[in-house]
Amino acid sequence: MAGECLSVSRLPAGDGFVGVDRKILERASALVPLLASNAERADAERTVPQENIDALAEAGLWGLTRPHSRGGYQTNIRTTVEVVRELARGCGSTSWILMISTIEQMVMSFLPAEAQEEIYALNPDPRFCGTFAPSAKVRRVDGGIIVSGRWGWCSNSEFAHWAFMGVPILGEDGNVLSYGQALIPTSSCTIERTWNAAGLAASSSHHLHCEDIFVPDHRVFDVMAAGRGERTSAYPGTLYQSAFSASLSLMNASPMPGLAQCAFDQTVKAIPEKAVVNTTYMKSKDAPTCQVDVGWAAARLETSCMHMAAIADMIDAAAMEGRDLTISEKARARMAAGVMGKEARDAVDHLLDASGASVFLLSNPSQRAWRDLGVASRHAYYLNTICAQIYGAELLGGQQVATLL
Repeated sequence: MAGECLSVSRLPAGDGFVGVDRKILERASALVPLLASNAERADAERTVPQENIDALAEAGLWGLTRPHSRGGYQTNIRTTVEVVRELARGCGSTSWILMISTIEQMVMSFLPAEAQEEIYALNPDPRFCGTFAPSAKVRRVDGGIIVSGRWGWCSNSEFAHWAFMGVPILGEDGNVLSYGQALIPTSSCTIERTWNAAGLAASSSHHLHCEDIFVPDHRVFDVMAAGRGERTSAYPGTLYQSAFSASLSLMNASPMPGLAQCAFDQTVKAIPEKAVVNTTYMKSKDAPTCQVDVGWAAARLETSCMHMAAIADMIDAAAMEGRDLTISEKARARMAAGVMGKEARDAVDHLLDASGASVFLLSNPSQRAWRDLGVASRHAYYLNTICAQIYGAELLGGQQVATLL
C-alpha cells in the first residue's frame, strides 16, 4: 500500500521502545470503516458523531499519551502519530480532534500532582482542547490567576472536559515573564460556534470564552520554559522524556499523510476502469497521464510518511537515551512537519487531476481529504515556508526566526 509507514516494533528492557506498537495500531485500523461511513455526515453536520467519540473511547485511544497509572496506553511518539494518521484514513475531523486532545493530554502530564487529582476526579477518561495563543487578560491573586479571554481556534471544543488556554505568565509584580497555558474546565467556558470552514469542518475548532475564572497556580503551565527543557512530569516513563516541541509539532502534522492515503485509496479503487473523457483511452489505468499522476501521488505520499516515521523514531530513540534533541535535530523535525503537509497536499492534487470532475461531488471522500488538507497543511505551526526557513537558517548558520524549537 502506498504510504506504508510501519516498522517492526523493537521492545528493549524498560518502558520505552522505538517503532510501532501494532496492537494499539490495530485498534485504530479497526475503526477506519466506521469513521469512513460517518465522514460525509460529520462534514455536513459540522460535528463529529457521538458514535465516533464513543468508539475511540472504547478502543482506549483518548489515552494514547495518558500514563499507565491513569489507565492510559502511555505509548511512544511513533505509535501515537501512526494511530492519528491511520484514523485520518477514515475521517479527517475525527483524527484531528483526537490528535489535539492527545497533545494536550501529554502537556497536562507535566502539571503537578494536585492538578492531576483534579483532572481525573472530573473524568477518568478526560478529553482536552486547547490553544497556545495567549489571547487572555490575566491578573494575579493569592494562589493563582483570574482569567478572562476569548480563544480560537479550539479544536475538539465540543467534546473536551478541559481547555488548555493560552495565557501570559505573570510575576508577583504583575509583569509578563513568559507565556503558557491555563487549564480550565470547559464547563466554565462558553463555546462560540465560529468554525464554519472549508476543511476539517467537523473538528469543532470554535472559539471559547470565559470571564473572571480563577485558575490555581498548579493548573498553569509555562510552555516557553518547557520548550527549553524546564519541565518535570508528574509520572515516570520514557514518553515524558520526549523532546517537547518536536513531539508536539509532529503529532500536530500526523493527520495529513492519512488524509492523502484516504484520497489515494479512493482513487485507485474508482478510476482504473473509467474512461478518460475526450481521449481514445477507454480505461484510465491505460492512460499515461493517469499513470503519471498516480505514480507521483504515491511517491509524494510515501515521502510524507517516511519523514513522519523517521522523525518519530529519532525522538523516541533520544528519549530512550535520556537526552534532548540538538538544535539541528529540532530544526529538522520542524522541517519534516512542513514536508509532511506539502507532500500530502501535492499528492492529492495529482489524484484530483487523474480523477475527473466527479471527484468534486461532496459525497466523494477525495474532495473532502483535499479540503481538509488545504486547511490542515496551512496551520501556522508547520506552514512549509516557515519550517523551511527555520531549517535553512540552521543549516546555513544564519539568523533564526523567533520560534519554539
